[in-house]
Amino acid sequence: MPLAGLKYKKLIGKLQTENYFRTPADVIVFRKGDLAVAIKGDTKETIASSTDHAEVIQKAIDRINNEGRGGRIILGHGSYKITETITVPKGITISGISQGDDTVPSVVLWRTFDGEIFLIDGDRVTIKNLILNGRESDTRDFISCSSAHRFLKFEQLTFGKNGGGGINLNGSYWVEIINIRPLILGDYAIKNTAGSPVGIYIRSVWGYQTNGLVNFDPVTGFVIENIGTDYYPSASNPMVRIKNSTGVIEDFDFEGSDTDGFPVNIFYIIGSRVSIIGGKLRNCGDPNDPWNVLKVPIYVKSGSFVTLDTVHFNLTKSSRDFMADATSIIKTISVQFAKGAHGYLTKNSGVATLSGDGSTTDFLIGEHGLLLSAITDPSKAIVKCTPASADAIAASPLVCYLSDENSDGKYESVRVKFASAPASGTDNVKVVWEVEYIG
Repeated sequence: MPLAGLKYKKLIGKLQTENYFRTPADVIVFRKGDLAVAIKGDTKETIASSTDHAEVIQKAIDRINNEGRGGRIILGHGSYKITETITVPKGITISGISQGDDTVPSVVLWRTFDGEIFLIDGDRVTIKNLILNGRESDTRDFISCSSAHRFLKFEQLTFGKNGGGGINLNGSYWVEIINIRPLILGDYAIKNTAGSPVGIYIRSVWGYQTNGLVNFDPVTGFVIENIGTDYYPSASNPMVRIKNSTGVIEDFDFEGSDTDGFPVNIFYIIGSRVSIIGGKLRNCGDPNDPWNVLKVPIYVKSGSFVTLDTVHFNLTKSSRDFMADATSIIKTISVQFAKGAHGYLTKNSGVATLSGDGSTTDFLIGEHGLLLSAITDPSKAIVKCTPASADAIAASPLVCYLSDENSDGKYESVRVKFASAPASGTDNVKVVWEVEYIG
């Protein structure tokens, strides 16, 4: 390198180091050759210096924690090799130094083992301005809470390669999550599958090759704003899975492939009350499997109540834009569709009242009302029936099955067959039936 270049490089390094020293923080951690060095923010006393970068960061945290108060740790520019989990107790803020506009993290934590980078072990913890990276063979989340904690904040985080997920809240509540960029994750970027937390606020989560953005089971009182992802053909999880929860999803944009659509549900809602407001679903659904309940853009089941307000379905690849089972309700307000009718049941049931004649064993119950009669493969539906009158019980066992009454390839009807002919009578044979499409 020319002499001028060497001088420039040294000058920039000196300015960066001085910038760390000027940064208001209780402890500053920075790279120096192969070392990570931790110094006190006020006295510049050296706390730790080692090639074990995780150990240095942990000692910086412990120094603040041992003083019996919370505090702020700044990580300087560069990459830090993380070989063990860093435990973050109550009141600690860990922040990578910003680029100036506070939008592009320049501090990378590289995980070289299969475990969490950060274990949150107390209230009022903040993690911000970092890139967390690992390996696609890993299975653990980048950040996990040891139990239910309060007043947590995760901001300006980029998640790189990981076979696991991003943040596991583990029942924590009053949590703020802002500006998350999941890149290549094998599991959800943000999830809670424990406890009954309240007050989860998420703003701006945009994914790339991410196997799911949000999984709440359960969360009471959540708000998700400004969320979306690029097309990911290998996705197996719904992009947003909401179970036993209540909240609002607003301002979203999901786009699939022009030819292949999107291989999973965008919103999969189970036993929840959710308002979905102001967003676009473009090229979603799967044109190669358009009736599959796990690929339609919005799927609602198990007693859910969902409102769709100002939702735009553009060039949907499914045969339906959304659907609900027989126990759920979808209410639409100012919704723009890509094609005609757009909701249907995947499960239906009823009571059939028939009249025996002493010789007939096979009876037509009627149309099941699923999927606008578009079941073409009867093996993709579960049909159940139970005798519900004395004459029906006497003629049992019985079996119900789907029937193509019009010979048009569509199994739109249900029939019941008894082992023996029910006795003659009027409305003397009652059968409870149920049909569920399973794709």
